[in-house]
Amino acid sequence: RSGRSLERISSLAYGKCEWRILEAVFEDGLKLRKLAFEGKRNAADMHRRVAVKLLRDVESQYSNTDLADDARFILVEDELNYLEGPERQKAAVSLYTEFLQAYPQTDKFDSALLGRAEGLEGLSREVGDEFHQEALATYKKLIDEFPRSPLLARARTESGKMLWEMGELEDAERHFETVLAVYTGSSSYAEAAFGLPTGLAPVDDDNVSPRVALAYDLRGDGRAVLRAGAG
Repeated sequence: RSGRSLERISSLAYGKCEWRILEAVFEDGLKLRKLAFEGKRNAADMHRRVAVKLLRDVESQYSNTDLADDARFILVEDELNYLEGPERQKAAVSLYTEFLQAYPQTDKFDSALLGRAEGLEGLSREVGDEFHQEALATYKKLIDEFPRSPLLARARTESGKMLWEMGELEDAERHFETVLAVYTGSSSYAEAAFGLPTGLAPVDDDNVSPRVALAYDLRGDGRAVLRAGAG
């Protein structure tokens, strides 16, 4: 498959590629990328290199086609798959921002916005910092400009969580209620149903409520226990 794909690349280089060949090159790129995740290490590396070359050729030499932005988006996701932690988050913000600027008419715009917002949210170190605010603004852009996007459940849920952290409870609840009312089959439904995931609700830590409890096993066999508590 790699050899056949490289022959198609040579056809691209000489400008002799028809649309059906271009589509075949693109599909070869997708299939080789899939093999890169399924095969053994050496074969996987080879498949990935050829897939990346195929997709880059599609984007660079046929930038005015509908496949160029698809190829670029796949390349972005491919690069991010090999990164973790803050490095991945920084790369996500950079790569998705570049993608949005390069392809403003792409049908992947909502997906790129979500990826960028999640990267910014991951870089945030405290509520209300620059990354936190920019992430919230990016989620809002996705919600406002793509009202039919299947990604709105995630965008609204994440927006709700961030607003809750900021103390803007009414706005947060409005997002959660929308998810519950409109996106009943989404993976975000459970989070919205609970209002917030465990551990994110504001903590009231300025009150002290001591409690005392006693327990006495009357027979020593655990069957009859005397309990008392106060507080």
